[in-house]
Amino acid sequence: MKCPNCNESTHAPGAVYCHMCGSPLQATAPPSVGVRGAQFEFAESFSEGLAKVELGGKVGFIDKTGNLVIPPIFNLEGQYVFGLDTRMGFSEGLAAVSMGEYPNRMYGFVDHSGNMVIQPQFACAWHFSEGLAPVLQDGKWGYVDKTGQFVIRPVFEKAGFFSEGLAPVKTMKGEYEYINKSGLSVISKTRIFLYDPDGDPIIFHHATLSVASAFHDGLARARCFHNAGFIDKTGRFRKIKGYQAYGDFSGGLAAIVCENTVNRYGYIDPNMKVVINPVYEGAGDFHDGLAVVKQGGKYGFVNGSGNVIIPFQFDGASSFHEGLAAVKVNEKIGYVNGNGSVVIPPNFESARDFSEGLAAVKSNGAWRFIDKSGAFVI
Repeated sequence: MKCPNCNESTHAPGAVYCHMCGSPLQATAPPSVGVRGAQFEFAESFSEGLAKVELGGKVGFIDKTGNLVIPPIFNLEGQYVFGLDTRMGFSEGLAAVSMGEYPNRMYGFVDHSGNMVIQPQFACAWHFSEGLAPVLQDGKWGYVDKTGQFVIRPVFEKAGFFSEGLAPVKTMKGEYEYINKSGLSVISKTRIFLYDPDGDPIIFHHATLSVASAFHDGLARARCFHNAGFIDKTGRFRKIKGYQAYGDFSGGLAAIVCENTVNRYGYIDPNMKVVINPVYEGAGDFHDGLAVVKQGGKYGFVNGSGNVIIPFQFDGASSFHEGLAAVKVNEKIGYVNGNGSVVIPPNFESARDFSEGLAAVKSNGAWRFIDKSGAFVI
């Protein structure tokens, strides 16, 4: 059957979507297919009521009843850009998907019904944030709106997501800067301020950015030469003497690591003052008022005052989401609540964070979804 949109005709018998552009090969898209109880080859967390799953080596999307509302016809993609996970599914009503095989693989965007609202035409694409999505065309990155039109021309070597009105980009000259939604550079060169551990400034000079990430709580993790610190929206780069920035600001705190001591992590506040001393072997961002930290080879959780709320007893742990955190015990993963009580026993080989009331877990080699009681619901 020939595609009415791109005229591609090499489709497998019974195909209902074009494998090149994603357009329906018939007048209406096929109805949702029930897959309740199915075991997926791969699964991501729910986002906007849909979750990305892999079946037969291809990716589709299911709803919370277990119906496959968008058929598995897309390629499995995913990587990190500017420190952010691009594997997420829907964001602001659209999801980036890819079709075709290399070297003809192209990215477009589908809506919640599986309609290809922006046809596959980009060499790569990330999800929407604040109304714009980074896309790659002719070897350069730019930003499109939800109609697929370029709002910021593709002129960058790299492009990150918009957050708090700004996005980190890398120019074709190899320099990092921040742009606004008009594509104008608002932060290129920075004034470096060096602070002592009590938050008092001791020196500053001018420099250019060598790495940049997204803004969180008004500050973005960045690097000037060998200095890893935080930059504010005025272009002022802040760093504490003897420490390097490690995590993003969340809940008013950010993880740091000592420069001269191996694996010693603590936390600072936005004034660049050390508020939780660097005594841990590892440290994560704060979520739900707690942060996962490592001590003595085991993981536990501390609050914003540095008090240990959940003792160091786990072989691994992720951040809290929706009141629960995934923890590893004897190579199996379960979930604990904010008091440290095990509410879902560690029976899984792998597990995602809870999102919209459900979590993707891997059991007996396949992925399914559980609710907060630990019961399989999909």
